[in-house]
Amino acid sequence: MDKSASWTVVKAAISATTTGVWGILKGHEHYGVLATAAALNSGITAGAFFSMREYIIGPILVHTMPFEQYERRRRELRIGQESSEARDMSASSSQFSYLRSHKLLDTALSGVTVGGIVRGLRSGPKAAVSGAITVGVAATLLQLGYNEVQVQRLKMISRRRSMTPSPVSAEPQPVFTPAASEPVAPLEQESTSWKAKALSILGVKRLSEDEYLERLKLQREHHLLRIAELERKLEEEEREKENGKDS
Repeated sequence: MDKSASWTVVKAAISATTTGVWGILKGHEHYGVLATAAALNSGITAGAFFSMREYIIGPILVHTMPFEQYERRRRELRIGQESSEARDMSASSSQFSYLRSHKLLDTALSGVTVGGIVRGLRSGPKAAVSGAITVGVAATLLQLGYNEVQVQRLKMISRRRSMTPSPVSAEPQPVFTPAASEPVAPLEQESTSWKAKALSILGVKRLSEDEYLERLKLQREHHLLRIAELERKLEEEEREKENGKDS
């Protein structure tokens, strides 16, 4: 499932609910029509925005821009050849700074484009500029907030892992027989399947062990390449220093 699809549904549902509640509180006779119209407008706008970002703006930037995050995305998609300069930049950069800037330019350009088009079609060409600026700024701020939430989540997970001591016990652990564990297995399977279905509705795909292992192997290869490149660069710097001293 495309991630943008879940965001489109969520935005449309929130807009419809908010408009419907507002119509009920104001005593509007046709609050149902207002909620439906709001859901359609929000769904169309969100669908146009995410389609523009994921299928037009994003691929263009990934194939053309020289910035760090696009170098990383090209490596993830295995597009082109990885340069030594890109490896050095990736090795020395911070993961958090990369996450904070993730898709900011994509979002800003998509917001400007979609905002200008939608506002221009609704209110005329004169309103296109103001619509482009408003939607572009709002979309960029929302993306920046989303990125910051991801950074803080990773920091919190890292702190919890560092603070959790590894359990060491000298006492022998009790051994459970298969007969005692059989009644629990169906409940665990049912809970796992329910969670998997809920995550799939939100557009989150659960990786199998083979897929996760393959990703770990790719990450290891990238890290080994970075280490080898840095070692080569250090050797060259040491040789240059020795040559400078000899001269």
